Amino acid sequence: MKILRVSQWGVIIITLLALCSCTKRVTISMAGLSTTDKIPESGQVHEYPNLPEKDDGIGPYYVLYIESEDDIPKLASEFTHHLYFSLIPCSESESAYGLWGGGVFMDSGANSAASSVSGTGHSANRYKIHIPIKADPIIQHIQGIGALDFKSYLGRANKEDSCVLIGGGQMWGGTLFSNTVKTPLHFDSETGFSVVP
Repeated sequence: MKILRVSQWGVIIITLLALCSCTKRVTISMAGLSTTDKIPESGQVHEYPNLPEKDDGIGPYYVLYIESEDDIPKLASEFTHHLYFSLIPCSESESAYGLWGGGVFMDSGANSAASSVSGTGHSANRYKIHIPIKADPIIQHIQGIGALDFKSYLGRANKEDSCVLIGGGQMWGGTLFSNTVKTPLHFDSETGFSVVP
C-alpha cells in the first residue's frame, strides 16, 4: 500500500506540472537590417545564466531588427530559461534544426525605436539578432548537427528564403515562441548571406 501511495502522489505531481505548463505565443515582424563587426557585450534579453554571448571573431554580421508589441523581456523571464533566435529555411518548423541561432538583444542604438509605432498603429519595442555574413561559420554549424542530412539541408537552405523565430522554454514545461518571419537574407553556401532586393 505504501508503494501505491507514492505512485498516486507521483501521478498527482506530474498532472499538476502538466496543467501548469503552457506555451505563450508572441508576434514579431521584421523592422530593418544593418551590419556590424561584433556582437554587443551587453543588452541581451534574458540571456543564458553564467554564459553570456560573446564575440567569437566570426563577424562581420548582419543585424536583423525585429519588432513586437508584446513585452518580450517580461514574458521571456516568465516562460523561458533563456531567450534565443533560430534562423531556418522557411519550409522548416519551429522545432527544426537551425542554420544559425543565438541571443536576442534590446535595440538601443541609432536604430532604436522603443517608442516606435508598429504596422498596427500600436507602440512596439525593437530587438536585434546577429547573423554571420560569411558562409564558413554557417557550414561548420550545420556540419556539427550529427542527426542532420547535411547535403539535403544545405540544398534547401540554398534554394529557400530564410526565416527567423524567437523562443525558449523551462524545464517545468513553460515555453515561449514567436511566429516565423521571412527575412531579407538569402544564403549561398559559397559566399554566405546576401540581401534579397
